[in-house]
Amino acid sequence: MVGSKLYVGNIDFQLSELDIKDIFSKVGGVHKVKLVRDPFDRTSRGYGFVEMVTDHDAEKALEALNGYAINGRKLRVQSANSNDI
Repeated sequence: MVGSKLYVGNIDFQLSELDIKDIFSKVGGVHKVKLVRDPFDRTSRGYGFVEMVTDHDAEKALEALNGYAINGRKLRVQSANSNDI
């Protein structure tokens, strides 16, 4: 079973946390989005974490969005450890 927290990789560097929330909201409730950023210049590192409202929403997001292409890049979505987000 997938937990409610997801790792999302291969994110286009131009996308914001709001953009990711909008994408994931189409398949279920999103509680929190955190993109990992460079500590010096605050640019995106191309990955982050999404916490869905329920485990069921996370399973739906994993199935629907793993491999989903955005701006020529395919998202890599997988279950995350509970302390990642």
